[in-house]
Amino acid sequence: MDDAPSRELRPVEAYRSYLKVLARTRIPPGLGRHFDDSDIVQMTLAEAHRDEAAFRGRSRGEQMAWLRKILARNLADAIKGLRRAKRDIARNVSLRAQADRTAARMEHWWADEHGTTPSVRAQRAERIVALADEIECLPLGQQEAVVLRHLRGLDLKTIGELMDRSTSSVAALLHRGVTTLRERVAGKGHE
Repeated sequence: MDDAPSRELRPVEAYRSYLKVLARTRIPPGLGRHFDDSDIVQMTLAEAHRDEAAFRGRSRGEQMAWLRKILARNLADAIKGLRRAKRDIARNVSLRAQADRTAARMEHWWADEHGTTPSVRAQRAERIVALADEIECLPLGQQEAVVLRHLRGLDLKTIGELMDRSTSSVAALLHRGVTTLRERVAGKGHE
């Protein structure tokens, strides 16, 4: 019985897309051009591989939380390095809490309304990772619109300003992106 929970764990590499989506949502506007979210994710995965023996969690949810913690620390370090010259203390925000909120938004966006048994939580974790994988496959404009709307919770007008697009253009990107996501995930039996 002790081995059953550990069989739920996935290789940390399987969470690459999930971590990329989380990183993308946590990089403050304007700073993204200074570093690549892929670099932060790679650093996170390398640390997770290095420290895997020290991980004491037994479920995918605990594994995902552990990876979010490492990601948040790496993002915070990268952002501090970029801002060190400016000493922008007023914007000191808990990136771990933001990453957790983004993960919760992903869960709620693709929520399964059927209880909270361990098997349901494991299925939900699989759906979140599958959703992140599918978001990564969308065209860049759709990716950005979906992430900003559904994972960062921004309104269409703000997204339009950030993307330098009209509100109707953003709405069209969102519609196509969400439709494509639903079709892909349903086609793979995750819905």
